Amino acid sequence: HVFSGRNVMFFAPHEDDEINLYGGVIEQYVKCGSEVRIVFSTNGDFYGLGKLRIKEALRVAKSYGIPLENVIFLGFSDSITDKKGRHIYNAEPDEVQRSAAGYSETYGAHGREPFVQCSFTRHNYLNSFIKVIEQYKPDMIFCCDYDGHADHRALSLFFEEALGDILKREPFYKPLVFKGFAYSTAWDGKADYYSLNAPSTHLKEPSAYMRETGFYEWEKRVRFPVARESLSRVMQNGSSYRAMAEYSSQTATDHAAGILNSDKVFWLRRTDSLLYNAQVTATSGDASALHSFKLADSSDIKNEAGLPLKGLWTADPDDEKRIVAFRLPEPQKISSVVIYENPAKDSHIVNAQLTLGAVSYNTGELKENGATVFEFPPVTTDIIGIRIKSFTGKCSLLKVEAYAAPESGKAELIKVQNQTGISVMIIL
Repeated sequence: HVFSGRNVMFFAPHEDDEINLYGGVIEQYVKCGSEVRIVFSTNGDFYGLGKLRIKEALRVAKSYGIPLENVIFLGFSDSITDKKGRHIYNAEPDEVQRSAAGYSETYGAHGREPFVQCSFTRHNYLNSFIKVIEQYKPDMIFCCDYDGHADHRALSLFFEEALGDILKREPFYKPLVFKGFAYSTAWDGKADYYSLNAPSTHLKEPSAYMRETGFYEWEKRVRFPVARESLSRVMQNGSSYRAMAEYSSQTATDHAAGILNSDKVFWLRRTDSLLYNAQVTATSGDASALHSFKLADSSDIKNEAGLPLKGLWTADPDDEKRIVAFRLPEPQKISSVVIYENPAKDSHIVNAQLTLGAVSYNTGELKENGATVFEFPPVTTDIIGIRIKSFTGKCSLLKVEAYAAPESGKAELIKVQNQTGISVMIIL
């Protein structure tokens, strides 16, 4: 069963975001007997309510049937910024910060200690993510992506940086990772709960890709059906609504008609790229982040508007070769390469040459948004090269991934709903 026998970890930036992001999905894993943990990166204490919100989160977990020891508080404050106004994610690694709530060390409440007792530094924040993943080794991880709030963005980027560090050191650890958005697909979602049948999650303003990042394609979303008890003819009777109501400190129930749908949508982030430990070289520009697990980055997650484009490889204007190359530690069988071009409008790759050992392919035009996937008969090599032959605007790439096997398109679960609203789950 898709929901059973799993070791699942749900990351949330604030207490109540576990419902906004995963309400109805958490219940599926719990009732099917999976080991479920919820990890909160902050105590949501910007207005001094951190200890109350911890108490509320424990009540919600109890209502879900999650053992309280499986609710983990990293214990950092909400919206920590340095003296320059930058979020702690962008602060100096070892500079201790003091939060608006008056804390400079992780803390807990109601008998719950923080996962790691430490001062508020960027290094400690990142290390807490590394430690919690390494301690429990979940085989399935859910996390928010580059959302509309700095703490959500920090969670997304710290998580990807931490997991990327682990994947480089532990090549046999390959969890399933799903990233989602709390605002555009939930908190600010269309208030359509009482439509005929329970509708699927969709965007208020339809778009072919997620505007927050510019590279998640809407058609590539993965739809997880929510638990039956999360939906009801009367919204207030559903499990997710009742969980929201436990957060008396928040206003989630005011947004319930947009948060609650028949599914929750996420984007799969593969963790089996062969390039994490590759040596990267380029004829010009900085290509050092081109192969990392972290898909995007930002120099200022709190104040910088626009797409998160730090870490791009951009060839110099006078570079006539425009080549980036990856040398793997040893030859590997490669049957798929994924290239993300710079999603900004002033950059587009019209054609490139993809070389694997002695085999070369012309890529043709890359997708302006999202990943361009190339699949081919397996080639065993330790060298991958990309030469940009023609482009408009900037010659720039966001990320490159390589895989031994193409991504599976097989559906594991189908939800069928008839005209009366009765749903049937079909496991394939």
